[in-house]
This record gives sequence, C-alpha cells and structure tokens, in this order.
Amino acid sequence: MRLQKISESTSGIFTYREYRAEEGTDFIKLIRRLQAGPGNVEEVISYVFGGEDPMGLDARSFSPEEFIGMYPEMRDYGPELAFDVVIRREGHPVTVELTQGDAVIGTNSVDREVELEELLGPETPETEPAPAETQAAQTAQTAETHAAQAAQAAETQVAQAAQAAETRAAQAAGQGASASGPGSAEEGASEAADAFETGFGGAGCRSAAEPDNALREEMTPQELLSVLSVAEKLKCVTRHCDTSSGRRESVAEHSWRTALMAMLVSGQKEYAGYDMNRVIRMCLIHDLGEAFTGDIPTFEKTSEDADREDALLDAWVERFAPAQREEFRALLLEMRLRQTPEARLYKALDKMEAVIQHNEADLSSWEPREYALQYVYGREEVAFSPFLRALKEQIDAWTKRKTGFGGAGAKE
Repeated sequence: MRLQKISESTSGIFTYREYRAEEGTDFIKLIRRLQAGPGNVEEVISYVFGGEDPMGLDARSFSPEEFIGMYPEMRDYGPELAFDVVIRREGHPVTVELTQGDAVIGTNSVDREVELEELLGPETPETEPAPAETQAAQTAQTAETHAAQAAQAAETQVAQAAQAAETRAAQAAGQGASASGPGSAEEGASEAADAFETGFGGAGCRSAAEPDNALREEMTPQELLSVLSVAEKLKCVTRHCDTSSGRRESVAEHSWRTALMAMLVSGQKEYAGYDMNRVIRMCLIHDLGEAFTGDIPTFEKTSEDADREDALLDAWVERFAPAQREEFRALLLEMRLRQTPEARLYKALDKMEAVIQHNEADLSSWEPREYALQYVYGREEVAFSPFLRALKEQIDAWTKRKTGFGGAGAKE
C-alpha cells in the first residue's frame, strides 16, 4: 500500500496527519499490518454518522480480531461508517482514523515524529476468520458457562461476606459497649450486634418471640447494620479514574455524585413527569454489586463479568426483609431493562458522571484508548434528552480543550 501525506496540523499535544492511499484501503489488510507493526493495537471503535444502524455499530468497541471477523458484514453501511483504531506505541496513544469508501487515512498522535508507515508491519498472508455463526455459538456457550458458575458461587460468596460483615459489626459494637456506661448509644449498638447470630445471614435461628423474615415486613436493627457493613465496601473499592487531587475515586463517591446529579436536574421542566425520587434511589444503589466483585473498567468488563455481578447482588438482596427485598428487586429489574424514562435517565447520569470525573482527572492518568472513548461514552444513553445532549456537548468541548484531541468519535 503506497501512501502520500497530504496534510499535517497540530492541536494541543496532538499532531494530526492525513494520508491518501493510492490503491484504496483494504481495512482488514491495514489492521493486520498495524498488528504486525511496533505498536499494540488495543481496539477498533466504529461510528455511524447517518442513516440506519441495524447492527448497532455506533460507538461500538471491537478487539482487532472481532473487527476482522465482522467487517465483511459492515460493508453495506457505506461512507457513513468510520473507525478509530487505537494503538499504544512506546507508551503514547496513536489513533488511526478510517472512513469507509474514503482513501484518506488520518492519524492523531502525541509523538510529533511518528508517520503512518512506521506503524505498519510487513504484509502477512491472510487467514480466514471463523464464520460468524461459529463465533456467536462459541460466545453464547462461554457466556452460559460463566453465568452458571457465577450463580453457583453467588450464594456461598454472599453468605461469607454477610457473615464477615456481621462479625466485624459485632466486634466493633462490643468494644464500644465495654468503653461506655449503661444506656449509651454504644450500648444500644452492642445489643443490636449481639442479636446477629439469630438475624440476617447468621448461623442460628430466630427466637420464638421474633417472627421469621418471610412473615414480617420490616428490617431489624441488626439486619440494617449488616447491610450497611457490606455497602461500606464501596468506600474502599476504587474505580478506574482519579479525582482532581490525584487519588483513585471510590465507587461510593461516584454513586453519591450520580445521585446528586439526579437531585439537581429534578427541577428541569423536561423531567416534570418523572418519579425523580425513584431515579435518585436507582443512582444510589446502581453499583452495589461491586461490593462483591470490585470495579471493572468499561473497556475490560465482559458480559460474563456483568452476569456474575448481577448474580451476587441478587443473592444478597434475597436475604433482605420482604419490604426492602421487593423494592430492590423491582428497582434492579427496571434498571437492567432500561425501558422506563426513570431508568434511562439514571443510566445517562451514571455515564455523564463518569466522563465529567475523567475530565477532572489529570491527563497523565488517561490510557490511550480513553481519548476516543471519552467522546463516545454515554452518547447513546443521552440521545433521548435535549438537556443531556446539551450537557454532553459541553463535556465534549471541555474534553477537546483539555486534550487537543478530536478523533472520529468527536462529532462536530
């Protein structure tokens, strides 16, 4: 493939170059040559700029092999389809921009010296990708296996977590009682902790005077302490993003500010018919499953990871008192289906909080793939709301000022 450089410009820390491929561009061969080159091809992100999107390709991320296997099915999209090939070269981000039907190839790089030819390895013989049906069957079988394993392990892990939480709470409450006099708040906490062995997640049975979970509606004090002890883990679990002070953000902090966003936008006329109290509750609980699994960055999280997180959270919720159990069941189902206005709003706010925090973090904490992802993350989720679309445009402008990087994902 012979290339002719036709333009070069700089913006912020990035240098943008355009090349014309004299014989046209075979995307599959180009990806193969980029894989054989000195950089590490991390992902390919597709964008649709007009027309129908029957395959759901807009803002979709593929591994290089997934892209090569699916690209033949994408050809019908025509010139409305574009791609960012995200590469890490010597620790620096490089993005190769491709548009279907266009012979021009763009590159964005922090390394002002890098040329496209330097990213390409020698041409290698093509290998026939596995048929799409075979890939789909293999993926479905793997997902089913992982889901079954997650469900089997869920009850054991939740029981262990609950038991450990109860033990810690009982020990802490007991220490407080020994250091205080009768009738104090610490003594009351100790009395509640003493009942753990017959309460939520404990090994014993309830006394005859206390009704079983299935026969009552309210949560007992020891059950509340146990739930809070598990939820406290979200203060300790960190996310894949720094705060403005340079430390890792916790899941609890992300959930809190997402709920705050819901409260702040509740006065918008656009959301006058929404049950905003319900939206706030969704925001507060949406990452509770990460108390059991930890946080997995969006570009690494698989469907199997999501299934396992859901299974662990569901098993934990089944141990709640009926009133709380039914509310959590209903909220979680609504959040996962995302068919109600409230659920769509919660999810959009979740995504927007993440991109806002990312912009607040120092640029040195960003990974190469995140320069393009920052523009597309949450774009689909905010599409239903004029206010949130305007918010996303403001965030994208902030991103461009911060990084000097546009990429195919940055729609004008």
